[in-house]
Amino acid sequence: MKRAGTANIEEPNEKRLCTGKKRVFFVQAFSHSQNISAFKDTYDVVIGNGVVPHDLSGFDALAWKGHSPVNQKIIDSLTKCKVIANHGAGYDQIDATYAASKGIWVANTPDVVGPATADIAMAHLVCPKPTFLIYVDQHYQTHVRI
Repeated sequence: MKRAGTANIEEPNEKRLCTGKKRVFFVQAFSHSQNISAFKDTYDVVIGNGVVPHDLSGFDALAWKGHSPVNQKIIDSLTKCKVIANHGAGYDQIDATYAASKGIWVANTPDVVGPATADIAMAHLVCPKPTFLIYVDQHYQTHVRI
């Protein structure tokens, strides 16, 4: 994960900053745009596009995605933050003990990948040709919306 200035970061316009809404920093956007739209109705959302700014002090929540560490330096910059939520089953990359010492909750989505993993495992067991799995994956990405 890049840790840099604000070159690739989508900031809300100045008018939205005055709404009193809680600010949430998403390191990456969701894969489905309608999901992020629901957040934008309720929160001031800033999307990092893979870049983490040096100053995270204005954010009430951090939505993390990936395997890059959320270390003490990042946690120390989250002066208003109340929760770090990871997009995934685990949170090994987040220093949860240090976050808790700062009064920050750490959350994850443990059940999000279980059914999909089971489906793929079964497909591998019964699939006569690997090309079928490619078709299933393309169909899922094109036609299924969560």
